[in-house]
Amino acid sequence: MPSAETMRMNTLTRFSYLKPNSLLSGLSDADRLAVLRRARVTEFRRRQRIYRPGEPASDVYMVESGIVKLAVENTEGREAILGFQHPGDLFGEMAVIDDGPHDHLAEAYENSIVWAISRDVFLDQMRELPALGQEVIKLLGLRLRMYRTRVREILHQSAHSRVASTLVHLAGRHGVEDADGVVIPLRLSQRDIANLVGLTRETVNFILKDLRERNLIETQGRSIRVKNPAVLQHAVR
Repeated sequence: MPSAETMRMNTLTRFSYLKPNSLLSGLSDADRLAVLRRARVTEFRRRQRIYRPGEPASDVYMVESGIVKLAVENTEGREAILGFQHPGDLFGEMAVIDDGPHDHLAEAYENSIVWAISRDVFLDQMRELPALGQEVIKLLGLRLRMYRTRVREILHQSAHSRVASTLVHLAGRHGVEDADGVVIPLRLSQRDIANLVGLTRETVNFILKDLRERNLIETQGRSIRVKNPAVLQHAVR
């Protein structure tokens, strides 16, 4: 049986790659371990639901590997994608705010490993670790600002601007730079992009074709390369 120290190091090693802006990156090893040691670890296959609207919001989640999609659905099953969560990202955080059910769905966008921490345990950790509570408040503020920006874009921007702004945001949030620009590694379908920006798939298809012809982006299958994010953002204003 592994020793306590070995188990401690294994847990910390699994999260040694955390991004500088992830929720736990600002905590000491001891504080990070205190949060993680009471978590449950689950593997989810691509497209497997983690939770659904209406289910009790009893856990807070963090991505170890893979990508998790957050979205809302209407009665006809049409999605509006709220965002994508990467390793180190927290989601389901509204569980620490109230006792209500989930108002959105979480789904593995690709094979993913997710840690779940019960609401009561997470609240105890927030009380014991002020730095964790401060990070959660910061996260909630960032999420609120992001959603307000999305609503403002949908209400006031043209279709071209909404698609361009979304590609620029995805390139900045998830992109990998190469010699020819920034590649968005999410392998988004045109339907996914439509669900991100509130347009039809046909409109997104037309806009992507136009952006390709203007040499602002390159596409190959579901891969999208933004040639120059600043130029793209400016070109469609």
